[in-house]
Amino acid sequence: MSVLVIGGSGYVGTGVLPYLMDRYDITVFDLNPPKVEGVGFIQGSIFDRETLSVAVGSCDSLVFMAMATENIGSPTPFDRYVEGNVLAVY
Repeated sequence: MSVLVIGGSGYVGTGVLPYLMDRYDITVFDLNPPKVEGVGFIQGSIFDRETLSVAVGSCDSLVFMAMATENIGSPTPFDRYVEGNVLAVY
């Protein structure tokens, strides 16, 4: 089964991917390449609906771990979190 992990390059994704890899064919969708070797990678933003739609269409299942921050270290307005973590999931 192919699983798309959105946000798989972050802190949580990096910790979870090794457990998923034992059972599934994993592709990470993220702005940054995954830190875990042996997984596929599609670079993209959850705010880019076209790229995200193509990525989602290529998998059997989905795990969402994104936090909607595009610039690490910079404050993100609350509405950007809602857009990324509610609307992107919808």
